[in-house]
Amino acid sequence: TVDFTKIGGLSVIPREHVFDLQRNLPAGGRGTDERQSLELGRRLGATFVVAGAYQRLRDRVRITGQVIEVPTGRSAATVKLDGTIDQIFDLQDQLVQELARAGMAHEVRSTERHAIEDDTEVSVEAFEAYSRGML
Repeated sequence: TVDFTKIGGLSVIPREHVFDLQRNLPAGGRGTDERQSLELGRRLGATFVVAGAYQRLRDRVRITGQVIEVPTGRSAATVKLDGTIDQIFDLQDQLVQELARAGMAHEVRSTERHAIEDDTEVSVEAFEAYSRGML
């Protein structure tokens, strides 16, 4: 989410708004993750919904991202990247750029690419703990 905000021309709905609406959805608005994401996107006036996941086997990791068009429910793009757990942040940066380009037809300028790829020190272990906590 943070990296998409660094791309000019894209507006990102804050996670807090999504979570607030999600908590207040009637039981009929809940269902599969994709169906619920589309319903949340419609209610929030979004054009796209971005979903993602990662899998890990020892030191190997696969991250997958998908851009879904809210009005049609059609998948605009799916990107799958493989690497090592030590590359997870580089893979995420690449995923954001490819989803913006392929799914949202938005080229990422070099200044935006540098902002996304900002090499801030982050702990892989802290990221995994955070990700497990969000489940």
